[in-house]
Amino acid sequence: MYQFIKQHILLFTLVGLTAVIVVMNILSNSSEGSECDRPECHVSSDPPFPEEWRDYGSDKTMKISTDSNSIDISKYAFVMPVSVGTRWVYEGKRLFYDRAQEINREVIAQKIVEIINIAETEQGLRVDTKETYTNDPDFTERKKSYLVSEAGFDFGTGEISSFPLVEGQEVRSVIPDTDNLYPTKVSKVHPVDSFGNNTPCYDIDDSTSSDTSFTTFCEGVGYVRDYYEHNGTPDESDYLLVRTIDPKRPVCPDDFKTSEEQVQAINNWTNQFFDKNPEGTMLDWVDARLGFFQENNCVEALQRLKDAENGNADPETMEAIDEVVDELISQTNN
Repeated sequence: MYQFIKQHILLFTLVGLTAVIVVMNILSNSSEGSECDRPECHVSSDPPFPEEWRDYGSDKTMKISTDSNSIDISKYAFVMPVSVGTRWVYEGKRLFYDRAQEINREVIAQKIVEIINIAETEQGLRVDTKETYTNDPDFTERKKSYLVSEAGFDFGTGEISSFPLVEGQEVRSVIPDTDNLYPTKVSKVHPVDSFGNNTPCYDIDDSTSSDTSFTTFCEGVGYVRDYYEHNGTPDESDYLLVRTIDPKRPVCPDDFKTSEEQVQAINNWTNQFFDKNPEGTMLDWVDARLGFFQENNCVEALQRLKDAENGNADPETMEAIDEVVDELISQTNN
């Protein structure tokens, strides 16, 4: 019984700590291999849980501009999403030279870009972003700023280039390339994006004599690829967009800013699952929930599960799991 409970709580606690509340409620009315008895499977919209879990996973450092509420963001949708809180999740290969071990290493790294502030200026809409990296040897967090207009983007150059772009076109910059040796230019135009949508995309080449560097930007989406390769020392990254998170329509555990929002979403999903599967068991629920994460590319959640399976789970999370398991066993024995 202990291993059965721990297996399932481990799975969903690691993909979202507050999910343990839902599992507790369901398991308290289930046993190994037994059917879930409606309506007991249904969980309340406001389950009790420790106060210290309430802000688990929330970003307390994010600053949202109050001025952004008065900006008509719809007029920039042609170029890219600009809502504060919008996030782009990237994953890709990261090759580098490990100086400590004196070997070349290749890892799968993640990058999340989040809009933390927007402000309208005379030049266009100023969009400030925060980049958060996982498993990248060089970066943990960086902040950048871009200009967006109703018809174009500045690609970090400080001057907006209007769409559509054409192959061979030089991307304008407020800092001119006086020797014109390595101009930033459109190296290729794609008629569809990486997800198969009919959306024009542009490879923006920023290579020099020492490296090969380009990004791919798709109209209405934003950056979908960020590639860099040094021509000498092993140093290569290839980040590909796996999903975009709309702050108004969160899906995966990490899309939510507060534990309360995440718990409510899990409650709703659980209730819908047992409405459709009245004879469903706990194992059915586990399989369906994991499938949901895979279908929606919840890469952060799936990575935590992978880390746990490899014995690299967060000790704090494991301690919380053990506490819940002990409580459930105590309830069962009573």
